[in-house]
Amino acid sequence: MKKESNSYRPSNETEGMFFTDQFCERCKKGKCEILALTMSLDVNDVGYPSEWIHDDNGKPTCTAFDARVSFVRRMRKAKLFRKKLKLLMEYNNG
Repeated sequence: MKKESNSYRPSNETEGMFFTDQFCERCKKGKCEILALTMSLDVNDVGYPSEWIHDDNGKPTCTAFDARVSFVRRMRKAKLFRKKLKLLMEYNNG
């Protein structure tokens, strides 16, 4: 069943990565079902999340986004990234 909307769906994997980095990865809510639903449903399906939309300026946004990410969560991500980067550099140099 189709619905009328200004729903947003990334047109490719790269666009999707930028969008999820900007919203999902920085959202206080952590993992939510919105991301899974956007991947499993067509943008015109009735169950497609209404939170992923084009705003008044035509830019993609998530209306459920809560930007208050904790400092600890950001530091854990940064530490994990640095650890992976160090291992990769050791592998390439070794």
